Amino acid sequence: MSTTIKDPEMQTQICVQNIIAEEIEIMKHYKCSETCNGWCCKVYTVTFTKKDYFEIFSHVNPEIKQILRKNTRKIKFDPEAIILTDEPQFRKLIEKPCPLMTKNSRCGMYDNRPDVCQLYPFVTHNVLENNTIVILPCDMGVEIGLDSIYYTIEYVSVLRNRDEISEEQFREAIAIILRHTIVTYREKVDPKILEDSISSVFVIPAEFLSDFKKYVVTTSEEVRKQRCHAITMFIEKHLTDENPVSEQEIFDFVHHWRS
Repeated sequence: MSTTIKDPEMQTQICVQNIIAEEIEIMKHYKCSETCNGWCCKVYTVTFTKKDYFEIFSHVNPEIKQILRKNTRKIKFDPEAIILTDEPQFRKLIEKPCPLMTKNSRCGMYDNRPDVCQLYPFVTHNVLENNTIVILPCDMGVEIGLDSIYYTIEYVSVLRNRDEISEEQFREAIAIILRHTIVTYREKVDPKILEDSISSVFVIPAEFLSDFKKYVVTTSEEVRKQRCHAITMFIEKHLTDENPVSEQEIFDFVHHWRS
């Protein structure tokens, strides 16, 4: 028997939970690189739920408990911060870099870190407002982002093959996708830009997420890496303004790549 939910807030929460579930499955196929500099801990303030806080508190050692007591504060309910719950209270690490980061840029309570940290580089808040999933360009984020770029290009190519979009629309979409990818990748390789603020991110429409998850789950890591390598070589050729990418180069690259 099915139940119709009429409460908009409950519908929103269920939608977010579905998105989180897809992201969790995707994240199982990626891991932080050995050269990770811990940008997630250095650049972003960590927000997590009251439930998370006390769950973490019950599992960590006295030293970490003291750090948590000293560096967190209660904040009011904030719709912008909804990640995994609609609890009315959150706690927020107020210092950047995160005081739990170790000297070698690793998390001091990695096995007990908050859910929001476990889902990084995905950013899920506001997804229902703008209908997009944001992937931040840390090392792992670039890997996920480039996989999402490949999937999106394939999706647009299928639409073109079916004549559901015109050649002009196809070229325009591919050009936008790859130009945005170049800018995002440029920020990834420039730590100074990343440290100041991230203005460019990988973006995937929310309605693509489920199929993107299927692509990640059913495609071997070796094949995904080969495809990402092809995109990376193209991007790195055009990272500087002295060597801008033309629309014809973009089209030739995609045509050659898919032939």
